[in-house]
Amino acid sequence: MSVVMLGGIRDISRSRQGSTSRSRAGGPQFSLRDMTDDLFARIQARLDALKISARKASIDSGLGPDAIRDIGRKPHNSVTLTTIEKLAIGLRTTPEWLAFDIDNRPPAEPAYDGGLRVEGEVRAGTWLEVDLETQGREKDLDLYPSVPVNLDTRWPADSQFGLIVRGPSINRHAVEGDVLACVDCWALNRPIAEGELVIVERMKDSGHYLERTAKFYEDCKDHYKLWPDSTDPRYQEAIVVPKGEPGEEVDETGTTIRIRAIVAWIHRKAVKRPNRSADGHHS
Repeated sequence: MSVVMLGGIRDISRSRQGSTSRSRAGGPQFSLRDMTDDLFARIQARLDALKISARKASIDSGLGPDAIRDIGRKPHNSVTLTTIEKLAIGLRTTPEWLAFDIDNRPPAEPAYDGGLRVEGEVRAGTWLEVDLETQGREKDLDLYPSVPVNLDTRWPADSQFGLIVRGPSINRHAVEGDVLACVDCWALNRPIAEGELVIVERMKDSGHYLERTAKFYEDCKDHYKLWPDSTDPRYQEAIVVPKGEPGEEVDETGTTIRIRAIVAWIHRKAVKRPNRSADGHHS
């Protein structure tokens, strides 16, 4: 997660307060109350993008379970900078953006020392035992070589990562060994689009086992479907997920499921043509 120095939002606040205090008497004065409506709209945008509930985001921020709901219910109450700083953690964004619609996250950097970080694989039907001690620190382990490409400047650098395709479940689009360039959902600032290729993580046994796959997203009225797209007859059925508590959905098998990221690009190494002379072909 990209986090700026907490002093940044306070510097912006002081700057705005200073500019209004120098205005003539009776002019508009800066108040956090003035921005509550816009603040709540940005909070809602992050909830939609992350597909989590206001209660979950409030708790993840270290606040009471009704903190976000109270902001919406009491628009005339000021929201403190400290509260905004905490909310930015649970909503996976920056305090500056929440408070003032200013994006101070670092832009994606061009490739250097390796380019796109690869943190794992996607493989339908394979459940892996999760090492709870290293879970969430995949970016620090360097288990796979990086892909020497530039990052996508539309999103923060630390939201981008690669996954290697294993198996044929999406072989109409990506084959064994291709690298999916992914963007974490927290960085999108938008809902997942119909037909978008997404990274799906299913967990069972209290998170001790994980299946990570790539599927195509279809949004239905009271549920959504996650489709493979393969020539292999084993991979033709969708995962059907009833819409429950956002971010905590359970599929038809009782397995917890989440959409972690979208796929922005697919990278494939160039292949060499076989030596035709070795096969008895001569020019």
